Amino acid sequence: ADEASGSSRNAPFSRIAPALDRLGAMREKGAFRDDPEASSAVAELAGAMEALDAFAEGAGSSGEMEAALRALGVARLERVAVTHADLDHRGGVPAVLRALPVGAVWLPRGGAADPAFAPVREAARAEGVAVLEKGAGDPDESLADLAVSFLAPAPGGDPGRNDGSLILRVATAAPHATSVLLPGAALRVAERSLLARGPVRTADVLKLAHHGSRTSSSRAFLAATAPRLAVASAPCAGRFGMPHPSVVARLAALGIPLAWTGRDGAVIVGLSPQLPLRTWGTPRRGCTSVGPHRHSRLGLAVFPRENR
Repeated sequence: ADEASGSSRNAPFSRIAPALDRLGAMREKGAFRDDPEASSAVAELAGAMEALDAFAEGAGSSGEMEAALRALGVARLERVAVTHADLDHRGGVPAVLRALPVGAVWLPRGGAADPAFAPVREAARAEGVAVLEKGAGDPDESLADLAVSFLAPAPGGDPGRNDGSLILRVATAAPHATSVLLPGAALRVAERSLLARGPVRTADVLKLAHHGSRTSSSRAFLAATAPRLAVASAPCAGRFGMPHPSVVARLAALGIPLAWTGRDGAVIVGLSPQLPLRTWGTPRRGCTSVGPHRHSRLGLAVFPRENR
């Protein structure tokens, strides 16, 4: 089950200007919205914006997602990538399409025939936005200096909604390339499939799949991707207990720091070799899934590449 519990207790993403200010004029950022019932992220580089998933279950949530994007200075989205068809990943996409100019929508392979994506397809058609299926085997795409690789789903088969997630690797340009791995809600079946197809490129930042569920983020997958930072998009003290303690234990055993939106608030990462991180939100009590860690609510932290 996807995480669908909790109430918003921190400063909305639309008020994260101080966090952005602390990262200075850096244009390369990854931003992970703090929403207890949703999963969304934005990658920005040199004016090329890409949004990953968007959630809305009502007008308020739709407006909040739009406000979040505008707080980041987004006037146009080159791409909106919808990793899979569960409501907490695609529900706010129609509102985003109506609110901002969008270059194209990416769906996972097979998404054009999935009835759950009908509202996304209809909104895109109404706004004149192309809808494209993507997956493993498709060529990389360049958005300004941002390179996007499509790692899954693989051609053929019917892996199911979660394991059929669109998995993306987004990287800044060389020589100081910094990367983010965005696995949607992929479970261990998808992870094993990805590992079996050959060496997996490492990633500096990993957004934990399926909100940090115990059914994802296997030790083999974490070891292969070797992130310097993991981000969990899940509420504090949610009813599904995500990120799951077993996932947190695996991260700790491999020395991978964790930023958790439910406890730390909105997470903004500068995509540079130093990987500066800024969290923004009101401190929460009772977040029992994980213990304190070195950058929890400390404002600004860095994770130098030479340390990993």
